[in-house]
Amino acid sequence: MALSTLARLGFDEPEAAAGDLRRLGAWPPAAAPGGARLLADIAASAAPQLAARSLAAIAAAHPDPDGFTAQLRRRLGFRRRLVPLVAASRSLGAWLATHPEEADRLADGRRFAAPRPRDELVAEAVATATSHGADPAVGWDALRRFKRRELLRVAVRDLAGQVLVDEVAAELADLADACLEAALVVATGESGYDPPPMRMAVLAMGKLGGSELNYVSDIDVLFCHEPVSGAEPEAAARAADRVARGVMRGLSAVTPEGTCFEVDANLRPEGRNGPLSRTLGSYLAYWDRWAQPWERQALIKVRPAAGDAALAERFVQEATQRVYPDRLDPETVPAVRRMKARVETSAKARAGGDRQVKLGPGGLRDVEFAVQLLQLVHGRHDPGLRSGSTLVALDRLTAAGFVGRADAAQLAEAYRFLRLVEHRLQLASERRTHTIPSGEEARRWLARTLGYRDGPQASALERFEADRRRHAVAVRGLHEKLFYRPLLEAFGAVPTGLDPEGASERLAALGFANPGRAMASLRALTSGLSRRATLMRAMLPVMLPWLAEAPDPDGGLAALRELAEALGDRDAFYGMVRDNPAAAELLCTVLGTSRLLGEMLARHPELLTAMADQHRLAATRGPAELLASATAIVTRHSEVAAAWDGLRRFKRRELVRVAVRDLTGDLPVERVGTELSAIAQACLAAGLLIAMREAGEGPPPVRLAVLAMGKLGGSELSYTSDLDVLFCHEPVPGADPEVANRAADRVVRELLRGLSAVTPEGTCFRVDPNLRPEGRNGPLSRTLGSYLAYWDRWAQPWERQALIKVRPAAGDSELAARFCAEAEGRVYREPLDAATVAEVRRMKARVESERLPAGADPKLHLKLGPGGLADVEWTAQLLQLRTGGSHPTVRVQGTLPALEELARIGALEAGQADWLADAYRLCQRIRNLAYLVAGRPVESLPTDPVALERLARAMGEAGRQRLLEDYRRATRRARRIVDTRFWDDPG
Repeated sequence: MALSTLARLGFDEPEAAAGDLRRLGAWPPAAAPGGARLLADIAASAAPQLAARSLAAIAAAHPDPDGFTAQLRRRLGFRRRLVPLVAASRSLGAWLATHPEEADRLADGRRFAAPRPRDELVAEAVATATSHGADPAVGWDALRRFKRRELLRVAVRDLAGQVLVDEVAAELADLADACLEAALVVATGESGYDPPPMRMAVLAMGKLGGSELNYVSDIDVLFCHEPVSGAEPEAAARAADRVARGVMRGLSAVTPEGTCFEVDANLRPEGRNGPLSRTLGSYLAYWDRWAQPWERQALIKVRPAAGDAALAERFVQEATQRVYPDRLDPETVPAVRRMKARVETSAKARAGGDRQVKLGPGGLRDVEFAVQLLQLVHGRHDPGLRSGSTLVALDRLTAAGFVGRADAAQLAEAYRFLRLVEHRLQLASERRTHTIPSGEEARRWLARTLGYRDGPQASALERFEADRRRHAVAVRGLHEKLFYRPLLEAFGAVPTGLDPEGASERLAALGFANPGRAMASLRALTSGLSRRATLMRAMLPVMLPWLAEAPDPDGGLAALRELAEALGDRDAFYGMVRDNPAAAELLCTVLGTSRLLGEMLARHPELLTAMADQHRLAATRGPAELLASATAIVTRHSEVAAAWDGLRRFKRRELVRVAVRDLTGDLPVERVGTELSAIAQACLAAGLLIAMREAGEGPPPVRLAVLAMGKLGGSELSYTSDLDVLFCHEPVPGADPEVANRAADRVVRELLRGLSAVTPEGTCFRVDPNLRPEGRNGPLSRTLGSYLAYWDRWAQPWERQALIKVRPAAGDSELAARFCAEAEGRVYREPLDAATVAEVRRMKARVESERLPAGADPKLHLKLGPGGLADVEWTAQLLQLRTGGSHPTVRVQGTLPALEELARIGALEAGQADWLADAYRLCQRIRNLAYLVAGRPVESLPTDPVALERLARAMGEAGRQRLLEDYRRATRRARRIVDTRFWDDPG
């Protein structure tokens, strides 16, 4: 068989490979039984050339080369364990070549089926190191061989793909613990103390402490000792120092048998300048007086590793109290962030650039620092978060709600990927490295050891690089999101263990009127072990002051409870509260101000997403944008019912957007009216599309226009306004007028039904077409000719006055424009006759006397009271009727624009227009906010002191008295103008 076959199979040097394969009985493939299978497995490995060379070297050194190679060809399990190992690790292949008997151990698959228990490893390590009598050097070498043999066992399990990378790291940590325990026994024997004058514990730190060791990690440790009864402290300290040095020297020594572990004790107090071992009291004194935030952060990972178990447990308990204090030092969060910044700018991090899987951007340290900072902040309240393992801590932070599930899944996947890359890099030559090689061939080999293979769409290297970039981008983004989370400092300032009595006192101090009821809500939010309860226990101390600043803290907390119960464990809500402090504070403001919005959010939690998007919330959506959105929604649904429901959701979402901005003072009242009117107009236009679709198949025989009247016409809707509209139609050319009339009526009725229907999705708008000719008794829609005939023969002055507000709203724009032009010609006549003025005044007086509710205080009625909305509107409209014939600029629909134009032409003095506008704005704002606060229409200024106080605070006023004074002053001034310019002015 030609050597070119070997080249096609991936052997870089076919001639040399052929020689190695012949020694194995795998070349040519039929040279020996099973040779073809062995060749196929070698060719499929990460490095065929390396694997063949290493296997040939092991065979050459083996006492029974033929038996070894025959077993390799014959036994699939043996082959599948040995071939991946020598293809992934030059150093382990070389070690097997010098210890070929160790290769035979791989034939027994039972040794590799499961991890070895830690206690079993410890017992074997101690027995191995102490079974050689009085010669400690022999014991140390035996321990080194034990470590290498067990590392090989772990690597075989790893490369066979049987275990996750975190399980591999935990097995390596157990192996290190076993070696530490054995080393402590040997070093104690070497020390010359019999018995030693102290008890000694070795504490694991860093990756060893987190049970996330690499193949070639330093093992970070601390030594702690305690004099035995009757021993001199100084003698105990000297003995502890000698034993600690013996442990480090024995484990770190490089010998022909290799090395156990490089031991690093520099995380101890004072670092290299401090004693190797201290008493627990000395550690406590240092921690309490001198420890820096990074030193407490490092103690997150501390755990017992070897030696005196009782002393180690006491050490860990004391350390935990310092890592997780009742109140976090305000300097801790900034200090941890500064430390991370120093790591990122260090020479080590810069050396490898983005090829650095540990310190580079999007690397392991990004995940570890983010998780540890969250532990420092939240672990004080929840002992379950206090794990030294990054992945265990991440899982528990996720279960507690401090990290979103999707974010955590991305982080965990990326962390495992990066750790696996790190493992493969180090396993290659058992050299400490965290940098992906720059050479293409070395990176291709790395990709193959990770399981990537060439495919038709991309090579193994291309696939690996794509995954690496994806994970790096995800980790970096999530690191910045979690590590720089704005609320971390606030969380850190919250004390732990707030008892019910203390909580009740704090609620009262914050201004909750009913602390007992508030405590019941707190208990409902925080009791139990659910994700919601865990997150709320951390969040509420931060949120309570925000609720306390709202007009109704008690109602806000109760609304938060209802909302949380309605949401259950939904990530969207808790992610918003956790990650978006501006949105969390806004939510508290909304819930503590508006009963209406609180109830809406509890019924329709999806509205929270609108509040979480601060950019979208702050953006003004013009009529054209709203119309496009509404139209897109209804055209998306083929079913009429689904289209109406989609439109109702649109209206609800946009209403919340406007209302939230209104509550926070971001919108002047005239803008509220404009935006609400634009929403209504979009709903009319989109609803008309649905109604046309439902009214009949094919194009309708009629053109239809919807005309806005009343507050909609003036673009000054309130939250409770009906939509006053008129409908006008015109048959299309060739259509029968009667057929057109019936079609128009059918479309209009469907439009009215769809917009006004009350459904589980709510209501769009109540639509009122009763300003049409003949009111309820007239047809819903007329032709323009019919309107003209009615206006010219029957229209009353109040009907012409109502047409001041008319403007196009939806439907056929050309027909609507003609309608408005004809209406304007009948509204504005020059001069205005005295009979019309008298009729307008008579109608105004009738409205005041008949429509004011029984028992209502006229002075507090926002619409019909003196100086209220109706006074201002009727005054402006009468002046428009008087001057509009000769001054076209006053022919505007809105009350405030009309006042401005009337002042400009001299029909009102500037001060008079300002007083009328001030009263109008104040009454409209009170009416709007009173509705949002109370959750129901409010027509009068509240007389209940509590309700008035809440309304005043919602409006940003300094108390109810100030609001009452402002209202009385504004309406008194306006009434003065109304008396002179509406009632008394002869014109």
